[in-house]
Amino acid sequence: MATQLQALAKKIPPKWIETKGGSFNARYVSHAAVTQMILATLGPTPQRVDQIIYNGETITGVLLTMTFTIDGVVTEITEAGDCERPNPDNNGQNLQTSISVAYRKCCMRVGKCLQLWCKDDDHYILDRVLDEKAAQYEDA
Repeated sequence: MATQLQALAKKIPPKWIETKGGSFNARYVSHAAVTQMILATLGPTPQRVDQIIYNGETITGVLLTMTFTIDGVVTEITEAGDCERPNPDNNGQNLQTSISVAYRKCCMRVGKCLQLWCKDDDHYILDRVLDEKAAQYEDA
């Protein structure tokens, strides 16, 4: 039987992966998609905004902490999230964007969507390594 960590480490189906335009062509998965995958694997995960980061009166980022219970182990992850282009007239949107970025980074730290931070899918090995470990324990 697969562990929750193995489920988190599974590669994201290509149909869920999008590419940002611009010079980086960064791959990403929407906040909604990541949230569905986390809920399906772990259920609700508590989160709190530890700090809101300002430039003058404009929100430009946050520090977000999420608490994950994975295979019975409780782990807290704190990540920074920012706005690429903060709008000085809409701190609500700046806060929402910053939290979304930090949320996806926290999820990446526990294996969900980690492949998107790799150069390409060939450089992503966590899913295979965890599957091999599980197979070794089953054979023992």
